[in-house]
Amino acid sequence: MDAQRQRIAAYAELRDEAGRVLLVRSTDEIGGKWFLPGGGVGFGESPQEALHREVLEETGHDIDDIVLKATLSDVYEWRGQQVHSVRLIYTATVVDLSRPLQHEIGGSTVEAAWVDTDRLTRLPLARYVAVALGLARG
Repeated sequence: MDAQRQRIAAYAELRDEAGRVLLVRSTDEIGGKWFLPGGGVGFGESPQEALHREVLEETGHDIDDIVLKATLSDVYEWRGQQVHSVRLIYTATVVDLSRPLQHEIGGSTVEAAWVDTDRLTRLPLARYVAVALGLARG
């Protein structure tokens, strides 16, 4: 396995007034795990621009008050390549919590949901999500 690539992505930890976390479920092709909303930073795009775009695509929500919380880095294998993933984790607020969630169509996620914190450990979370939310060690 000689192929290597690097991926930079931005993700948002979003909570509502009840403390629930907004998560998105990936397609079965990607493993069907629950992720924080967000995704890859495009060439020439700032991480904050990518975060706005990805959260809107995956949940239908606009965000504000973006603050960098953590930077996570790991290496994993994907389709015969080693991928070095650098994940920028931000906290942010949803501009209008009264708007209903929208699910992404034709993208990398299939569902968006507000999840109670006591339910988080029972979901198949992506490893970086568990680390970002303080449910696992980094």
